[in-house]
Amino acid sequence: MTILTTALVALGLSTITLIVGKASEYAKVLDQLNYELKLKTFKLSVSGLKIVLDFWLDNPTDSTIKVSYPLVLLLYDGEFLAQNTVNNKIYKLKPKSQLTVPNITFNFGLLTVGRLLITNIVDITNAIINDSFKVYVEQLKKKIIYNVSLSVNNIPVNYKAIALGRMEMSAIERPIRSAPEFDKYFPLPQGKIETVLKNANVHQTVRMMYKVVKKDSHLLTKVTKALFSEEKTILQTCEKIFNFCFDHIKYGLEKGEQLKNPLVVYHYGQRLARAFYKKNGYYSKQHTADCDDLAMFIACILRNLNIRYSFRIASYETYSNYSHVYVIAFDQKGNSIIIDPVYHRFNAEKRTVKQLTFEKK
Repeated sequence: MTILTTALVALGLSTITLIVGKASEYAKVLDQLNYELKLKTFKLSVSGLKIVLDFWLDNPTDSTIKVSYPLVLLLYDGEFLAQNTVNNKIYKLKPKSQLTVPNITFNFGLLTVGRLLITNIVDITNAIINDSFKVYVEQLKKKIIYNVSLSVNNIPVNYKAIALGRMEMSAIERPIRSAPEFDKYFPLPQGKIETVLKNANVHQTVRMMYKVVKKDSHLLTKVTKALFSEEKTILQTCEKIFNFCFDHIKYGLEKGEQLKNPLVVYHYGQRLARAFYKKNGYYSKQHTADCDDLAMFIACILRNLNIRYSFRIASYETYSNYSHVYVIAFDQKGNSIIIDPVYHRFNAEKRTVKQLTFEKK
């Protein structure tokens, strides 16, 4: 097995822009704890709107921590909508344990719902005419932002969460879940690093990524069958792939450009990352996978499932070079599905200055 290395120049992918930047004086706290806000219920009806959330917290450290009851603020298009009722309850979370605060509930009457509907009257009218009210409700969900505040060992921590349940934080800061139960699907990689192309441009790099996927996708046959082959729709399959990478493969930057085969991606991003963290209490910059590694890992699984996909490159600053790459999958009707685990939401992408999608040839 080989790790393919490509040295890139001006138009290459040698610099990664942080997709969701977050500067925080509590970075050490954020690095140690995993948070999720899960949307359980979002029901819009003639009687009003009901939203139910679960707040989930994982403590992978070797220390007991104290966590306050979370305060959740709801904002719609940037304006305050509501907040939950909080109490003075303090949770003691033992080392390597998890906590769920269930059923954080919001009920909105017709007046509040009416205000939401009036501001979206054009969208609603179109939805009714096109018989796509369910689609409208899904769009409405995505406009609601949740600000979560709590304290960890008496230190205040604030997050902004999207309705789909992913915490908005820097992908580099974001911790992963330790998952040794998946090691059996990923044999230890063997081989060497080879420089296959120097001074490659972005087109050459993406073509090389397709070659790596074609050559090495068989390495993920076992995990594809075990974890990703039983979903009913392509959309559900893609979301499961996104969740696996988001939760279990540590993202990081690298100098130059290395196109790693999928066994190396897992070995660095999960197996070595968790071992280093357990020993040192923080993540190593060397034990990570970057955006092209994640994109090829995802593409290998899609190829094994005969799901059509393309690679998309993007730039986020005016006059800058392309700095990020991710996967676009397609369902049977040709609808595109965005799979970018560097970003915090499934089937979504950060607004770009420019982007280019490379169709597989």
